[in-house]
Amino acid sequence: MSSAKQLVSNFIVDSQNLMAKLQKDEGGFIKLAEILKSNAGINMVLNDKNLTLMASRLNSVLKQHQLPGYKEYIKLIESGDPKYFTEFIVSLTTNTTQFFREPTHFSFLETKLPEILAQKKQQKNNNLRVWCSASSTGQEVYTLLMVLDNYLQNLSGCSIKFLATDIDHEVLERASDAIYRESEIGGIPKEYLKKYFHSSEDEKGIKFQLKSNYRDMIRFATFNLLTESYPFQYPFDIIFCRNVLIYFDRATCEAVIEKLAKSLSVGGILFLGHSETGMMKTKLLKTISNGVYIKV
Repeated sequence: MSSAKQLVSNFIVDSQNLMAKLQKDEGGFIKLAEILKSNAGINMVLNDKNLTLMASRLNSVLKQHQLPGYKEYIKLIESGDPKYFTEFIVSLTTNTTQFFREPTHFSFLETKLPEILAQKKQQKNNNLRVWCSASSTGQEVYTLLMVLDNYLQNLSGCSIKFLATDIDHEVLERASDAIYRESEIGGIPKEYLKKYFHSSEDEKGIKFQLKSNYRDMIRFATFNLLTESYPFQYPFDIIFCRNVLIYFDRATCEAVIEKLAKSLSVGGILFLGHSETGMMKTKLLKTISNGVYIKV
């Protein structure tokens, strides 16, 4: 066997051995799961599925640092260097998103906009404030931008202020670039694609980038939903927090929803994922559609 093939073979064997070791280390898993829950709210209970998930996510990370197991990696995380802690959180954070995901929410939002704008006019406030609180790589907040901008284009005197946050700074960097491949633009109506994006080609194929004047409308910032209080100066009219609460336990979900509700203006609307509707306990909100709540 050539030396190059031997190196590849050894790498595969080493990775498989490390993976098998990590999957059996329940003590290390429990400690890392505690760190994950206390800092990111993500609740990974001990079971075969999660043992495999954590091992698969951290296998390459441990090999990169030349560490033999979780025990040594925990020491690295607790060393005080924030880059290792951030690396750990990013590795275990799931960032699954797409344009116009759960499309009925965007259709419903359009039906509520006249009511929201009438209320803003009554308040003599021309700023529509929108927060996408788990924005990942940007598809959700850019969907919101397209829907709202397209609706408001013929209405003068109303401006939109977007805030997009996520715990993972790396996905926010990608989101701010707003570059997507052909495989990632499914769901965008052709007229929206033409209006809001320009296309070009590189060695990887065709790519689409949101036009700069629209990119400039979004403010991106890292934010942890487990923060004790949400320090926003002004309330939001629309908040999207979809498909992130499913990773939290019930008590954490209820606390986060309470803080989201307090961050809304009266008459403001909160959108949760369709699978998260059973987590609503706050008296500040009333259900108006599947996964949609209004501040009362």
